[in-house]
Amino acid sequence: MTLEENIIGIEHIGIPTMDIEHTIQFYEAIGFGLEYFTELPQEDGKLIRMAYLRLRNVEIGVYQGGPIAGKSGAIDHLALSVADIEEAFERVKEKKLPMLEPRIRTLNMFERKVRYFTLVGPSGEQIEFSQRI
Repeated sequence: MTLEENIIGIEHIGIPTMDIEHTIQFYEAIGFGLEYFTELPQEDGKLIRMAYLRLRNVEIGVYQGGPIAGKSGAIDHLALSVADIEEAFERVKEKKLPMLEPRIRTLNMFERKVRYFTLVGPSGEQIEFSQRI
């Protein structure tokens, strides 16, 4: 399967925020529902507070903090859903595209797990390839 065939849709759009509670309230006011909330410990001991909100087939992932939080137009990443994360990873390696980290990561989120890896685009944007398993 080609990389293009493996991409099956947009998983979510990642938006950094200075105030996650206010951001959740804002998106709920325009019709989004809170799908998932978590606090993930980081290697430096800090917690990342994250929320996923959905309105029909549109999902956004908001998280508190980051260097671009609060700046106009701040969208941190675009996450693409893939049918097979391992195959997508191999195709990206074959194309020698720049990866943020050279491995697939796993998060325990939602009712299952999410496996993902991230590329860095030509303007510094991040493109996440993601599969819920």
